[in-house]
Amino acid sequence: MIKMPDKEPKTTEEALRKREEEFRLIFENAKDAIFWADPKKGIIINCNKAAERLLEKKREEIIGHHQKDLHPPQKAKFYADMFKKHVEERGAIDEEAEIITRSGKIKPVHISASITTVAGKPIIQGIFRDISSYKKAENALKESEERYRNLFEQVNDMIIVFDTMDIDIRIIDLNQKWREVTGYSRSDLPINISNIFNHNDMARFTARTKDLLIAKKIPPEEYALKKKSGESIPAELTATLIEKEGRPAEILVVVRDITERKTREEEMKKHAAELEKMNKFMVGRELDMIELKKEINSLLKELGRPERYKPPDED
Repeated sequence: MIKMPDKEPKTTEEALRKREEEFRLIFENAKDAIFWADPKKGIIINCNKAAERLLEKKREEIIGHHQKDLHPPQKAKFYADMFKKHVEERGAIDEEAEIITRSGKIKPVHISASITTVAGKPIIQGIFRDISSYKKAENALKESEERYRNLFEQVNDMIIVFDTMDIDIRIIDLNQKWREVTGYSRSDLPINISNIFNHNDMARFTARTKDLLIAKKIPPEEYALKKKSGESIPAELTATLIEKEGRPAEILVVVRDITERKTREEEMKKHAAELEKMNKFMVGRELDMIELKKEINSLLKELGRPERYKPPDED
């Protein structure tokens, strides 16, 4: 009986080499920085190309240093303690942190780390994702929100915000001017629409909010606005639809107190009525004078005397 050569060890060895090569390629070409560290000493024993780019350093300048050296000196102890706790508890790390580059630039990163085994030895593998762009966008958003909030609070008109997702159409935000004029405060939120409008105006405003879904904005309209005390004031409302992720989210309403304008309008109407009354009186008086002059001329004519007054069209 001829014994065939055993090819399995060679095949297994080749498969192992192939797997190692695939792993190496994945490790080297990963977009995120990857660091391997000794779990007992915290010394970095390997890293990939992305790690070199992140730190602006060559691999040989990174390997052999303690993992705390990846971070700003003033925070090194904090990260060293976090590393130690992670090793002792054998838990995973999922945290935001900061690293320092060769040029001294501080970069925000997201760290995902866990204890794994490579070549039969335990290591800590940390995947560092550069989140500078995300943080920049996040900070820009915060600044934008702060500017909006400052404008929202400091503008001289009343502003209220309705939640379009609320079937009852309730106020979910209000600014300082609204609080001053109406007496409502943030502690009153959410405020039902029935608290600020009478029945007819509430029905009209509700109908107009539906128009917002198409028009996105409705022009100024006058409403009778109720204060918290129950007192009613004339107001002009302009509503704009606010969308988030392409969907209707909120209705921003700018409210202008038009009490002074309405008072001026009433005064002007009253003045116009008085002028009209006076004009009618003056015209009537003038007509009476014309008739009186005609009667005098008629009497003088009967007495054989010349007329004293000329007809109006000859004056």
